[in-house]
Amino acid sequence: MSEAPMERTHSTERRLALTMGGLALLSIVSIAFFNLDGLESVPPVPERLVAELTGMDGVVVLADSPVALAALEEVQESDEIGRSVIPLASWPPHAPLVGHDVDHRAMEAQGMELRVDEEPWSLWWPRNYAPLPFLGRATVEVVDDEGVARECPRDADGGFRCGDAGWMRMRNRTVTIDRVRETCIWAHPIQGRTVRFRFPDAIARDGQERALFLETALRDAAVGGGGAVDFRVRFGEEDRTHRHRDRRGWQSMEVPFAEGPEELIVEVSAERAGRRHTCFRFEFR
Repeated sequence: MSEAPMERTHSTERRLALTMGGLALLSIVSIAFFNLDGLESVPPVPERLVAELTGMDGVVVLADSPVALAALEEVQESDEIGRSVIPLASWPPHAPLVGHDVDHRAMEAQGMELRVDEEPWSLWWPRNYAPLPFLGRATVEVVDDEGVARECPRDADGGFRCGDAGWMRMRNRTVTIDRVRETCIWAHPIQGRTVRFRFPDAIARDGQERALFLETALRDAAVGGGGAVDFRVRFGEEDRTHRHRDRRGWQSMEVPFAEGPEELIVEVSAERAGRRHTCFRFEFR
């Protein structure tokens, strides 16, 4: 099976990706050598900022630096936030971001909304933010026909390598769907196997009581080249199945309802996996 040609990346996007990769590496190194005693000289996270995070719909908070990460983890230990705090590893941010001495102009250039500004701390909200299941916190597995699961290792760019071929790397990817360039989670099925995505602490309703939907698609170049792709969704105590037909455009199903944050599992399989260039995404409606 061969992978479809990769889309060309514009030079600006390439430079941005390299910059963010460098920042992520720098953060890892900084955390390794960061002296937590240094936090004594850093002003505490403002109460107004903590209140904003406590009242948010989602379950993920991003920290822009080792200083912000350590400070938020201290607040988290007192159960004031009740959210998962993780380092910023991709750009632009996909969840609310707590910054320590951040460049406001850079954040505003990405359409981020400033919610709290109490130097040196700031809280930023992404454009059109919705508390959707977040691939950055997911795990991905390949399950054989005997039910034995093998976890796909995560790579430096945040993708999951489920095999040696490029098309077996599950990640956020931009593809053409119904003649429109769309970003979604690449989920190419593997012959005789099931690809399983596990999203921790997902929610079935947002703050406006909109329901969570799974949307699935084939890239345009693969339409007409094979059969259906099967999705199985487990959320809370309920299972639901969805068959993506071999045609253009998005197809969707409502995710089962569950109270409170729960693990959301999405399984992808196909009787004929060849050229099933599949991806999915989530939306509240």
